[in-house]
Amino acid sequence: MSFSQSLLIFASVLVASTLAGPKGGPGGPGGRGHHGPPPPPFLQNVTGEGRRAFFDIISNQSLTLTQVDSQTATWAQTYGVSDQYTAFQANMTAHMNEVKQNVTQVVSQLTAAQTALESVMENKDQTRQQLKEAIDNLKQQYPQEIPTLFFIAGQFQRGPKGPKGPKGPGGPKGPGGRKGPGGRGRGGSNFGWESKFGKMGKGGPDSSNDSDDSLDF
Repeated sequence: MSFSQSLLIFASVLVASTLAGPKGGPGGPGGRGHHGPPPPPFLQNVTGEGRRAFFDIISNQSLTLTQVDSQTATWAQTYGVSDQYTAFQANMTAHMNEVKQNVTQVVSQLTAAQTALESVMENKDQTRQQLKEAIDNLKQQYPQEIPTLFFIAGQFQRGPKGPKGPKGPGGPKGPGGRKGPGGRGRGGSNFGWESKFGKMGKGGPDSSNDSDDSLDF
């Protein structure tokens, strides 16, 4: 992901609150406040006109990412915030590089984590509590990889297509429905793990964990 792409994503979160100004807007006194990231320093030190000019650039769908980079750099010179803009750009680039390194590391460990997880989940000589503890131990060894594997598995937990009546194939309570066999709902039996280990909702492997994993892998 380029700096331009990251800047577009970051700035889009700020549009409403930043354009509203410091007072009376969603992020000002008497306002509702905003839950996004604070405006970058180079936007805090320009006028409302300057902020609008900045967002006009990044919201222009006809510009290439290279053109966005060029025009925002020129904008920073125009409004006297080049040093702050350059510092922000350097920090954002360093963060993106760190993210890419972390992603690469997690991907390189996925195969080993998958093998370990499958071994644990296919072991029938253990109780559900022991299974939970074994998965928790794997999360200590693979803190990013195990949740990632559960997330990936969740993308494939859809039953076969068919009539989508309430209890028909694909319906809410039918095969492939959210609460039917093979469904994705919390009450569903995904990949047959529920039938093997029982319903693992509140007593499942993540009952004492902040993650939303389930024995669906």
